[in-house]
Amino acid sequence: EPRWKVDINGKTVQSGSIQPLPIPPGGVHSMLVPFMRQVLPPGGEAHLMIEFVLREPTPWADAGTVVAWEQFQLPWESPGLPAVDPSKLHALNIEKADEEVVVIGEGFELTFNHQTGSLERWTANGQELLAAPLVPNLWRVPIDNDIASVVLFPWTRLVGRASQPWRGAADKRKLIGFEVEQVDRGQVLIATSWKVKHGREPFTAIYRIFGNGDVIVAVRFSARREMVRLGMSFQIPGEYSRMQWFGRGPHENMWDRKQSAWVGLHSGEVEDIIHDYVRPQENGARTDVRWAKFTNQNGKGLLVSDVGGTLLSMNFWPYTQEDLAEATHIHELPRREELMVNIDYRQNGVGGDVPSGSQPHPEFRLKADTLYQYSFRMCPLLEPREDVINYDWNVSVPQPAPDTNQNKLRKRFGRGALIAAGIGLVIGMIAWFNRMQARKDQ
Repeated sequence: EPRWKVDINGKTVQSGSIQPLPIPPGGVHSMLVPFMRQVLPPGGEAHLMIEFVLREPTPWADAGTVVAWEQFQLPWESPGLPAVDPSKLHALNIEKADEEVVVIGEGFELTFNHQTGSLERWTANGQELLAAPLVPNLWRVPIDNDIASVVLFPWTRLVGRASQPWRGAADKRKLIGFEVEQVDRGQVLIATSWKVKHGREPFTAIYRIFGNGDVIVAVRFSARREMVRLGMSFQIPGEYSRMQWFGRGPHENMWDRKQSAWVGLHSGEVEDIIHDYVRPQENGARTDVRWAKFTNQNGKGLLVSDVGGTLLSMNFWPYTQEDLAEATHIHELPRREELMVNIDYRQNGVGGDVPSGSQPHPEFRLKADTLYQYSFRMCPLLEPREDVINYDWNVSVPQPAPDTNQNKLRKRFGRGALIAAGIGLVIGMIAWFNRMQARKDQ
């Protein structure tokens, strides 16, 4: 039996069912879905979901079980976001100390360390919103597909160990720029830039702090080599253990593995968000996130939302990235008092078309020599809120640059040279492995 519903911003506003269609196996049939066009709220989205459900119980499923579905974003126009004049917001003050810059607003404070460039503390109405600084994150704990070749070709184990150039790269960043500007009474701009290993240009994060407590973070980075992740991460107090998000879900999904997840409102405790693989690894990602709330039992906490339409990829863990990297079995993963949040532009896809060719397709990889930019908004939730209000701040928001720059080696010598170099490396490693085995046998 076909059923349909129309959601606006994740909430169902229309629904109905359609008479079963006499479609033979392999047949094609058209049907009319009788929904009505509606006026969207500012910045709103509408999605049509069509589901095919069992009318009668079967030995393998109950009546009402969804056996197929498809979702469509409806091309309905929405009004523009309400404009805000930062100069008319509550006044912001800046206090500078030996190592800190504190931005003080009506009921909130943000503390930056100008020795590291990081946002280290954020309080709102006495609530601590951060348990660890907001910092660049350019690495992911290898997933099984990242190291799948080790199973088929054991001699590649050494290559695998050496193929994690991004591990620790962000941790060893060097601050090369930190500027503070009072743009007007209700807006402060803090621009930070770090020199990062393998960076084509500095990793830049520009914070725009507004008098109502909102913070917009604009990130920009280009690398000399392919990346596995581009994002920022931080930790929040353990009481903010519930996540609600408007994006793809409810289950884990990735850049190249998201068609089985629908766009909607989803929620769960942190233990519901993670995925316990047999071998601890990167897990629990949610893609195409418009916004996410991290709240306590009283509905208070922190909101993170996309700015500019890039859409976010996010993780929510009860442990750290290093905990994941060091553990070899699930029971070795601790449960920290602080919870880790990743706010990513993207991380590489999972690939895995065939076991021996596990690399993601080119369109799902973060390329070298390509400028990537994205922005997100963070704001305190001082009371339970069902709605998520976005604004037009009338500030320039960086957009992803077109992929016009290619790897220099590819430009200079062409794809054939890269393939030949790869084959030569494989042959050389095989020869080295054989020599080592021969020495052991002597």
